[in-house]
Amino acid sequence: LPLFFITALNGFAVDVLVNTSGFESPYYSFSIDGGATNFNFINGGPDSLNLGTQYTFNGGNTSHPFRMYITDSLGNTTNLISNLSFRGSQSFTLDPNTDYSSYTKTYICDAHSSMVGSFNIVPESSTYALLIGILSLALVALRRRQLSN
Repeated sequence: LPLFFITALNGFAVDVLVNTSGFESPYYSFSIDGGATNFNFINGGPDSLNLGTQYTFNGGNTSHPFRMYITDSLGNTTNLISNLSFRGSQSFTLDPNTDYSSYTKTYICDAHSSMVGSFNIVPESSTYALLIGILSLALVALRRRQLSN
């Protein structure tokens, strides 16, 4: 039953409000829940984007158009968000079957190339649940083997 709830949570869409903090790092700030909750998924912050979750980024920034992209190890670049400005809206979902650990994850201002940073991506929570489940089964099998000897 808990695995069902963890998997079901991935079906929700997340609205992210993008604001600029000007020419000082981290250059942008992000919030969810209508702007009520800080969403710090950039530059090694405590939050991350989850695989399989749909994100809709909404522009609250008036003078710094926002872009996010990922680059694989071969140099292929995929835009997630491009030229997001005030009152604009763009959505994406990260493929849950792709391992993004070797990708470069970049956010940047389309008007000011010095306003650049990185962001975090983690596997979807059902992947963690699956890994925990496999580990639990392995521990049970190991324990049974020890008891039978």
